[in-house]
Amino acid sequence: MSKQNKTVTRDEYIDSLKGVLIFLVVYGHILLGNFPAGSINCTLKNFIFMFHMPLFIYLSGMFSHIKDRMKYKKSIVRLLETYLFFQFIHYIIPLPHNYGTISVINYIVFPTWTMWYLVSLISWRIMIYVLGTEVLEKKKKLIILLSLMISLVSGFVPVSLHFSLQRTMGFIFFFVLGYYTKIAEIKDYVKRLPYTIAIAICLMALIGLYFLVGKDLGYITAGSSNYYVESNPLIALIMRVISFICAILLSLSIMRLTPSNKVLADIGKQTLFIYIIHSFVATAIFLAIRHNSMIGSPISLFILSACTTYILAMIAKTKLHFILNPLSIVVHSIINKKEK
Repeated sequence: MSKQNKTVTRDEYIDSLKGVLIFLVVYGHILLGNFPAGSINCTLKNFIFMFHMPLFIYLSGMFSHIKDRMKYKKSIVRLLETYLFFQFIHYIIPLPHNYGTISVINYIVFPTWTMWYLVSLISWRIMIYVLGTEVLEKKKKLIILLSLMISLVSGFVPVSLHFSLQRTMGFIFFFVLGYYTKIAEIKDYVKRLPYTIAIAICLMALIGLYFLVGKDLGYITAGSSNYYVESNPLIALIMRVISFICAILLSLSIMRLTPSNKVLADIGKQTLFIYIIHSFVATAIFLAIRHNSMIGSPISLFILSACTTYILAMIAKTKLHFILNPLSIVVHSIINKKEK
């Protein structure tokens, strides 16, 4: 196969959108170091968490089509390798949101902090692989409806952090929607939304979160909690429905406001590396905030997040990128040497 045929055509706008989202992921996680109730930090954190993972998961679904079943299976194995490697590192390095001391049970059952996304993505892609393209196309409406029902009803299942099951079920609707979305169609649809409306939606969300809420909504927006965290599970169900509506409106608005930009696109091409590694940087910033409260201001955290995102994107272009799949790369290198 010629080099030209191997070149993957990328969409600059979608990569730019991924660049914006990975920055928001970094910023949202760094805000976790200092977000007291009623603060601007708390409002920003709630605003970001309202849509950033639903939209990211939506994009993940968009790029989860099977073009070659063998390559697709290998991609799942590589994700699993990345998860197992960094799951272990998260347990031996004292990061926040770890679940107990290192043990075989904890290592298997509880994905640490950011690792949940890899577990869920692996699960969704296995679902795509098992169902197959033919079934997915023939049963499109049914699968979309079922995914919505699973996302809403899953809160009644008494699991939370275990194997990331609650998040896998709770966010599956956005993954399935993304799977059935074509890039050209969503770009055309988003263009129809006026800038003024998109800006107004974001401003109303920020103002409403600051003046009407004022407390952390992580137990709703993070998707890791079942409905029994509320005294009345039906209220929790209603809150999830509302959060889904807000996620869709804010996602469309952010998509409309995101420009097609080369710098953002370059960052967007390295989202997995940034997502995996930023947790260690965020932890260092958490520790710094404890000793210097000025670091915890919204502006300083914004600047730190922007620098972190950009620097990690640059590092991802180097050979250090191998740390995501060290075993695969070593094995591949050995095989190539033997063939030569």
